[in-house]
Amino acid sequence: MIEMRKYSNQEVHPEARRVIKYNLLWCNNDNAEILSDKNIFTLKTGHPVIITSRHFHQLRSVEGELTALEFTLEFFSKSDSDIQPIFHNGLFCHLGMNEIIRVYN
Repeated sequence: MIEMRKYSNQEVHPEARRVIKYNLLWCNNDNAEILSDKNIFTLKTGHPVIITSRHFHQLRSVEGELTALEFTLEFFSKSDSDIQPIFHNGLFCHLGMNEIIRVYN
């Protein structure tokens, strides 16, 4: 249902991949470069990016440390009746698009 991975100081995936999971990538320190649907995101310390399920993405490089959470929709809901309040309350406001979410102190 949910899987956590850590990447440190490395070139990560030589090929873009598509998974049927949502991905939350968090740059713990330094920076990371991610390719998603022909967009290149450069994450700096403290910035997350969400990659929507079924979108192509590739971790191109990680300088420092990156944490990746992969999860399915079932992590949030068990049935169709569960999903409507989740969308209504804005939890998935960022899960429909791939973007860097700015986090400030």
